[in-house]
Formats: sequence, structure tokens, C-alpha cells
Amino acid sequence: MKKRTSAVLALVIAGLTAPLSASAVQTRALPSGETLYAIDCDVETAQLVSLNTHDAVATAIGDGTVHESIGCASNAAYDPQSGLAYWGSWGTRPTTLFSMDITSGESTYIGVLDETTYDLGGLMMGDDGILYAVYQDMDMGDGRTFLGTVNTENADITLIAELLQDGNAVPRGIWSAAYNPADGEYYASNGGGLLRIDVATGAVTPIGANGSERWWGGMTFDSAGTMWGAGNGNVSSTTVAGWTTAGHETWTDENILLEGAEWFTRSVFVAYDSGDGVEPSAEPELAETGIDTTSVLGFAVAMFGGAAAVTVLRRRARS
Repeated sequence: MKKRTSAVLALVIAGLTAPLSASAVQTRALPSGETLYAIDCDVETAQLVSLNTHDAVATAIGDGTVHESIGCASNAAYDPQSGLAYWGSWGTRPTTLFSMDITSGESTYIGVLDETTYDLGGLMMGDDGILYAVYQDMDMGDGRTFLGTVNTENADITLIAELLQDGNAVPRGIWSAAYNPADGEYYASNGGGLLRIDVATGAVTPIGANGSERWWGGMTFDSAGTMWGAGNGNVSSTTVAGWTTAGHETWTDENILLEGAEWFTRSVFVAYDSGDGVEPSAEPELAETGIDTTSVLGFAVAMFGGAAAVTVLRRRARS
């Protein structure tokens, strides 16, 4: 307990002496009624959790799902029309597709994405209900990346185009992709760089290199356009405009704790209401403290007051 308390104090002191910038503690909030979720990459039961964006405390939803095709969850896509999330499993070859009921946390096997699909870079779904996949297909060229639509009934992929930037192939290495409901655009990340994808043609426009040292293995957007991401031992937020600058805020440099145990994810998504679909449950509210958290000092005091929810872990090396 003494060691953990010391670690919390060190984090608070860092907040007093450093500006709220690329490595700042998390101050951004989700729009009212929206929730940030994550899916397991360790235990391989597709355990669903909700994440409190103020302190990264995870709350389990259900007990996960047992299925022979479930491995580490790829980046997920949320359908605001049905209230379901879609995710692919990296634990098997070929990659398999699942849907998830975010109320119960239960996943349902849909099928094999493609017999030759080797790497799933990410799934994206806009308000129109069309599910897109960014993937590498070994039969169509090793080291190249493709865009297709996914049939949510049987997991069949229909190729749209190879991803091209200025006429050149986009190499393998995209780890996550997501739709931004704030601007109606689709984005992908290779961990350090951000790309905008034209889903009609497969043309790619680079946004730029990551302005922080955070590696994003999973990404999502809320309805206001804030990006939420999870990587190797960190969870962060930023915006498209803040991607190349000091616009990143980080909850913790370590992994999430779920019921006292270290918990790892590369799959995140925000449940939001498009206006026509299922209204998601709201994120838990913070208790009223009377402390002004807009100042660095006030925010640090608020953090110290909620130290029981802050967990500092040893960095965990992941590939």
C-alpha cells in the first residue's frame, strides 16, 4: 500500500509541475450519454469493459464468451443503428468476425472474414450501417493493404480497392481504423501516423506523424470528434487537429486494472447515438467535489482525492 501511495503522489506532483500537454493526465470528457468500451486482448474470452474516461477504471460487462475462434480482439466498430459492436479475432488464421451485445457483453460468431485474409487492420462503420475492413490479403500481394465492405450476416468481404497514397501502395502495418461522426470521415493509424481514407475509392490522405510518443494499437471517435486510443501500455485521447502536435492526453503509462488485475486491450469503441439508432447508456458521473479541476493545481487535488481509483503498474512490453 505504501508503494502504491508513493506512486500516486508522484503522479500528482508531476501534474503540478508539468503542463497539460502530450503526456498530461486525462481531462477530456465524452459527450453526454456516450460510453467508451474496450475488449480483451489477453484472456481471449472477448471480455467487454466500460472505461471511465476520467481515471481509466474498467468495469466488466458480463463474463465474456468462450469460442474456439476467439483470440486477441482487433479494433472494433460500433453500429449506432442496432447498438451492436463488430470485432475481428487476431487469435486465429484466417481471421474471424464477431458481433457483440454491449449490454450483456456476449459475442456471437458470424464467420470467417476471408479464407486468405492474414491481417485485419481495423473495422469501421458509419451512420449508414456499412461495415468496412482495412486488411491485408495474402493472395493479393504481401505487404499491401486493402479496403472492403463486410457482410455482417456471413462475414464475406467485397473488395473496394487497394489503399493508395499518391498512386503508391500503402504498406502493411495499419493497426486500427475508425469512423469520425463529427466530420463524417474515416481514419486509420499505423501506430505512429494518421491517415484519412476515402471509402469510395481507397485513396489515402496522410494527416501526419504522431505528435507524442504514444503508440496507438486501437482507436475510436466520440460524436464530438475526440479520438480515444489504446496501445502498448497506455490509454490516450487527442483530436485529428491535435494528432501532430502536443494534443495528446494520457490516463496512465501503464495498463488498465480490472478488479485489481492487469488488463490489456487493443480494441476500443465509443457507443453513441446517431439520432436514429439505439441510445447508449451514459458514462458514470464523477462525484461532486467542489474543486475546480480546470486549473492544474485543482485537477491535481481532485486526482489525489480520488487516489483509490488511480493505479500505477509496471510497464508491460508488448509486440
